[in-house]
Amino acid sequence: NIYFEPVDVPASLRLEKGFRVWGSDVTPETTPDEAGLGFCVRLDKPGGFVGDAALRAARDVGAVRTMRCIRIDDPARVVLGGEPVLVDGEPVARVTSGGYGYTLRASLAYAYLPIGLAAIGTRVRVMLFGEPADAEVVSLPALWTALAGSTPSVAG
Repeated sequence: NIYFEPVDVPASLRLEKGFRVWGSDVTPETTPDEAGLGFCVRLDKPGGFVGDAALRAARDVGAVRTMRCIRIDDPARVVLGGEPVLVDGEPVARVTSGGYGYTLRASLAYAYLPIGLAAIGTRVRVMLFGEPADAEVVSLPALWTALAGSTPSVAG
C-alpha cells in the first residue's frame, strides 16, 4: 500500500523563502520597513505615492517592531497563525502566519517582534493550544540561509 499525504507546497515554500501574505503578514497597519520590504519602496519616485508622507514620518520615528521568522524547536508542533509569542513568560507579539517547511523539515512562524527582542538567536516561546513551544528567532529567508550553509540555526 502506498500512502500519500497532501502537502501545501506553495504555502510551505512561501514560508521558507520569506514571502509575505497580504492580510496576515502585511496589513494597512504595517510599514514596508517593519515587514522587511523597505527595499521595494522608492521615496524619490517622481510625483510621490499614496502613503509617502506616512512612510516618511514612520522612518523619522524609527521602527519599534520588525518581522521575524521563528523556528519551533519541535517540528511536529505546527503554528497556524494568531498564537501568542512569549519572552520571559510575557506576551510580546502574535504569529501572523506559520506552517511546516517541508524543505527545511521545520515548523516556521512569522511575527512582528519588538526591536529589542528581534535579534537572531533570541529564544522565545509560542503558545500552541495552551501549551508553550520553545522556539528561536532565525534568519530570513530561512530557505536561502539554509541553502547557503547556515542550517544549524534554521533546521536545527
